[in-house]
Amino acid sequence: QDTDADPELFLEAFEHISRRLTLKAFDRLQNLQQQGLTKDKAWAEAGVDLRRAATAHTRTFIARQFIALVSDVKDLPSRAILKDLLQLFLNYEILECDGDLLYDGYAVGQQIEFARNNVYEIIDRIRPNAVSIVDSFDFTDRELNSILGRRDGHVYENMLEWAKKSPLNKYDVLPFHHQYLGKMMEEAKSQSKL
Repeated sequence: QDTDADPELFLEAFEHISRRLTLKAFDRLQNLQQQGLTKDKAWAEAGVDLRRAATAHTRTFIARQFIALVSDVKDLPSRAILKDLLQLFLNYEILECDGDLLYDGYAVGQQIEFARNNVYEIIDRIRPNAVSIVDSFDFTDRELNSILGRRDGHVYENMLEWAKKSPLNKYDVLPFHHQYLGKMMEEAKSQSKL
């Protein structure tokens, strides 16, 4: 099974969703204003639709830029890895917006299932290079607030020390428990017939 579908097909699907959700948000905004709501109140009332349209537009923009970036890469090994990441992104995003694709019949369940299976296959293809891919971003453990990348072989010992130093572990029982839950539990205990 070829998991490398034409990226333009994904882009068309994302554009379809963006267009439909943007028009829906616009219609809702207009209807609310025609009902007498102020512009600010109408924007607040249409917030859910506006957010969904913005998310769809952002997804479309990122997909378009990612596709263009990968097509411009000249180094073949780098391009192959980026194509895998692109395919993973596109298929994953199809799953994230599957309801919008199924809503108006733009896609059918089999196509969504095909994308789901593609995600699993692409992850298997990427897995051997996953650490190298992440390392290529050159984030330090400090930037990630992580101790997992230690080179001294003492990852677990240092993880335990890091956890001990966490403000969340300063107390055996967090103060809010005594302040709120403890009082409530003592009161319930005093009223219990057991």
